[in-house]
Amino acid sequence: MWKEHAVETAKVLNQIDPDFIRVRTFKALRVMPIYRKIEAGELELLNDDEIIAEERLLIENLNGITSHFVSDHILNLLEELDGKFPEAKEKMLAVIDRYLALSREDRNNFRLGEERDITGLWTIWKSRPVRTRESNRSTNRARKPRRF
Repeated sequence: MWKEHAVETAKVLNQIDPDFIRVRTFKALRVMPIYRKIEAGELELLNDDEIIAEERLLIENLNGITSHFVSDHILNLLEELDGKFPEAKEKMLAVIDRYLALSREDRNNFRLGEERDITGLWTIWKSRPVRTRESNRSTNRARKPRRF
């Protein structure tokens, strides 16, 4: 069902060509009625890898638009998906492909680092500069930007 959702959403966005596209990962809270459906097994949420695959399919099917695409919410796994279409499309797909090409263990380490906001937990990103907690405190942002 997620594949249909991604493709059909892309079709609508292609027709609208909005100025801005922002994706959000859904989080069911216990106070929400939908939470009971999840607990009862009536609804199954996507796992992180399925969410990333859905985002990839969405981006892949966005064509003929000039929208700015962002995935900048704290619940989104790849917050660095950010760019203007059509120029940034291949870059964003490459970020997703790089993540999906990781071994299961490296993807688990990546998710653990994202959840705990830890930079440098995994060694596969050695080519990127590592930010220390001290350098993060010197920024005015509430949360440091993460780059994949």
